[in-house]
Amino acid sequence: MVNVVITPTVANLLKERGITEANVKETVDYGESTKDKAVLPAEKLNWAVKRIGAATFAVQYKDSGEVTTAFSYKVALKAITDFVSEDKTDWIYAKTNEQMYRIRADMEYIGVVRAASAWGCKSSPTAFIEEFMAIKTIAIAQMLLEKKKGA
Repeated sequence: MVNVVITPTVANLLKERGITEANVKETVDYGESTKDKAVLPAEKLNWAVKRIGAATFAVQYKDSGEVTTAFSYKVALKAITDFVSEDKTDWIYAKTNEQMYRIRADMEYIGVVRAASAWGCKSSPTAFIEEFMAIKTIAIAQMLLEKKKGA
């Protein structure tokens, strides 16, 4: 297992985002033990995601264990619906060593299903949603749905 290192800067970020160190460690441990994670070999960076309770946690961390960022979102992956083979990334799915592509995924929150853009590969049941999408677009959509549904 990787020894998770959380710098003071990242600790502040976690606090702002309501993410506990336990959430981070559980997510990293899951990614490492199952290899259900993305890796960016040139930068020695890993990206693990794990559903814990009603939220999905995403943690990016170096091979050394130093966490570079963490974020969460409440939407849940229902299905990967399409792969955009011409839109690829340098991220590799660790379990199969496959290059990852832009995907379209159906995401559900409080009974509403909508398409979202993420990264993934044909062999992975996991959608890797980018940080800017999770903390901006998806967060706003969640808030609007909560208001509309009275949740």
